[in-house]
Amino acid sequence: MKIHVERIPASGLEATFEVPYTEFEVLREMAQAGDCVFLSPVVTSFKAIRVRDVVEVKGRVHFSVRLNCSRCLNEFETVLKNDFAVAFVREIPEPQTTAGEIALKDEDMGLIAFFGDQIDLHESVQEQAVMAFPIQFLCRPDCRGLCPKCGADLNQGDCTCEKSTGHPAFSVLKNFKSVQ
Repeated sequence: MKIHVERIPASGLEATFEVPYTEFEVLREMAQAGDCVFLSPVVTSFKAIRVRDVVEVKGRVHFSVRLNCSRCLNEFETVLKNDFAVAFVREIPEPQTTAGEIALKDEDMGLIAFFGDQIDLHESVQEQAVMAFPIQFLCRPDCRGLCPKCGADLNQGDCTCEKSTGHPAFSVLKNFKSVQ
């Protein structure tokens, strides 16, 4: 997953890489911890454009995984994808600051330094793959989850538990009558 900077034509360079998830340390750790099961390699398609010493890479990372739903705990398969744009530069510009100002760090400017004639996309692709994971894994947007009393899967149908309305802390106010 390396780009030879000098080989990028004026029209840009388009490429696709297919890499097993085991090549990425963080993804490998996620699989070993049982957070997910990878069903396909990580596919990265991108276009790199060079303007002087800045190389902008825009693309998409996608792959298939098996996850457990956060609400009903059932396994489901999905394709995760993330579009990205990153800028690589040979030399990070020195921040220009005056009294009372805060200097920006490299990552605050959105620039990644590279050295030599090649840009290694490995870390950037790994970061984008991790960011493709949702905060909460849902088998479907309208997943009803499990009954908090009996544990029945509410996607299969309603359970026989008594349904309470409102929060139990407010049950003392159920019979409250206002006197005016």
